[in-house]
Amino acid sequence: RMGKNGGVTNERIGAVCRAVKKAGIRLGLWVMFGYPGETDDNVQETLQLLNSVQPDEVTCNPAHVHPHTPLYHQAEEERRYRLTDWLTRSQDFFPYDEASEERVKQLCSEVTRQYAGDRIRTCIEEEER
Repeated sequence: RMGKNGGVTNERIGAVCRAVKKAGIRLGLWVMFGYPGETDDNVQETLQLLNSVQPDEVTCNPAHVHPHTPLYHQAEEERRYRLTDWLTRSQDFFPYDEASEERVKQLCSEVTRQYAGDRIRTCIEEEER
């Protein structure tokens, strides 16, 4: 769904996910939060999509900026990010609009925990002991 023009709709993503599961294929998704312009409503829509398609596993990460990508150029144009931020690793995440870095990381942790595959779930449980 990323991109300035909206990308793919949740309806299309849901239809493809249901077709994959109907074919008997395990469904794994990769979700990223914290993109420019993302709102709490967008986050809730993504969470509703995950709930409706019930993937077997989800990997979730904060949006990251990599040099010379469209997201990098957008952040640079908006004077939110400099190449030195990436080079020094002082900041490799996107400087979020409405959400703080901590909130995005917390959200990703919650999603990963809820939809973790068996291998990841075992690692999480071992780490908590």
